[in-house]
Amino acid sequence: MDIDMNGLGSQYIKRSFESLTDDLEFLFERLNEPVCLAAVLIDGPNTAISRDLLRKTCDSLPIRYSEYLLPQNIGLEKVVTLIESLNREKSIHGLIVVVPSTLKSVLNLLYDHISPQKNIQLNDEDYHKIEKFGLDPHEKDILSILMMLEKTFYTAVDQIAKQKGHIK
Repeated sequence: MDIDMNGLGSQYIKRSFESLTDDLEFLFERLNEPVCLAAVLIDGPNTAISRDLLRKTCDSLPIRYSEYLLPQNIGLEKVVTLIESLNREKSIHGLIVVVPSTLKSVLNLLYDHISPQKNIQLNDEDYHKIEKFGLDPHEKDILSILMMLEKTFYTAVDQIAKQKGHIK
């Protein structure tokens, strides 16, 4: 993945990426299980995440990425049904929902349907960590994605260990 690595924030991003890559490779080698992330994306203007950047980052790491792009007029029930079906999918370790800024009012309703074991959405504390580096918008996007992928790694470790009977 081509990332411009200038400045302290960029060095932090580079180290985060390298560390996450090492962790994912270790998990895959030890457990022989792929880490999987699913994104439910409602199409529209001003979505909070770069789909292309997310896809490219997952491709550069040992993470399987599934994207479900839905039209803006799909209706809440169909989105909830999809989220609940992805919650039941054992091969998916992390799940995010991204909506355009015009639908922010329904976002918390959708978050409530994501299984806590799969929810890797960033919270206010995560965003405060990102802000302290004084990054430009593109760097903020990169760091946000890396933080979500790190959460995916930790949920994958927990879910795979439970499936294999290592923890209860």
